[in-house]
Amino acid sequence: MLKHFFYLGVLLVFSGCAEFIAQSLFDTQQQHEEETPLTTKYQILQLRVPQFSFYDFASITKKRKSIEIKLYTLGKKVVEISIEAKKICYNSECIGKWEAAKQIFGKVSYANLLEDILLGNDIFDGEGKYINTKNGAMVQWFTKGEQEIYYERTKEHTLFKNLSAGITIGVQSYDSRKQ
Repeated sequence: MLKHFFYLGVLLVFSGCAEFIAQSLFDTQQQHEEETPLTTKYQILQLRVPQFSFYDFASITKKRKSIEIKLYTLGKKVVEISIEAKKICYNSECIGKWEAAKQIFGKVSYANLLEDILLGNDIFDGEGKYINTKNGAMVQWFTKGEQEIYYERTKEHTLFKNLSAGITIGVQSYDSRKQ
């Protein structure tokens, strides 16, 4: 009888260890999946925002829970920007997404605006959206909060302009520049 309790105890210990090991392996795999890039695109990036101006090579990496942007000048990385669920980090200094959007875009903005532009998504719920029949580009052109917004995107490029505030964000496929 005592022998059966011993075996039962050993079995419980091993099953607990197996569960712990399985959970650890699952957590490690899940962390690896979150860190693994879904896509990395090399782009020519133009930023003209109140904080700074930039026009050069960039890499944009989309991960499961973030977007990482590395800006290069003369082939050397000069800035890293990370866009996460609730914050945007600029060279490891982080700020809430909504506050960052207001600083970048001014009063006509929302928390995910930068992310939507970089991913080529509709902005402001598709307001003013139409297809340009000349080049097939998806265009949004509208006025919001006394600001004139122009946003154009194709497979090769994305261009956002707040014409009233002088803000420009342009992303062009590096490969399309060879043409």
